[in-house]
Amino acid sequence: IQTNGNSEIEASFPAIAGRILLADDRRDVWRVGKYFLEKCGADVTVVENGRQAVDAVSDAADCDDPFSLILMDMQMPVMTGHEAVKELRSKGFNLPIIALTADAMEGEREACIEMGCNEYFPKPIDGPRLMNSVAELIKEYNNP
Repeated sequence: IQTNGNSEIEASFPAIAGRILLADDRRDVWRVGKYFLEKCGADVTVVENGRQAVDAVSDAADCDDPFSLILMDMQMPVMTGHEAVKELRSKGFNLPIIALTADAMEGEREACIEMGCNEYFPKPIDGPRLMNSVAELIKEYNNP
């Protein structure tokens, strides 16, 4: 996740009220992502593969404390983000999912949207842009 070091941009981060699931196997990515999300006010849970993501979403729903949004890396061990999104959507989970991927190849964004993701961000992530997108999707999802 990148920032330009400009404190004015950091001051303009949106308020994010909600539970975010951050699924990424790279600790550097999830540590920085978690930092920015929490700075915006989000409650963040981190998992390191797609299987853990599917299980965390199911457990949260079973406990009546669902996530507001998922940030899902597409290339993870055990179960990829693609497989996790497909399983979640097939189980009827309709919460917003933002795909994160280092694979910025032609057609990847369209493939992620087609599989059920609401948005797509190539890595390295633009921190302020991602935080604004998270805030917008949560607002849109909670106020249809």
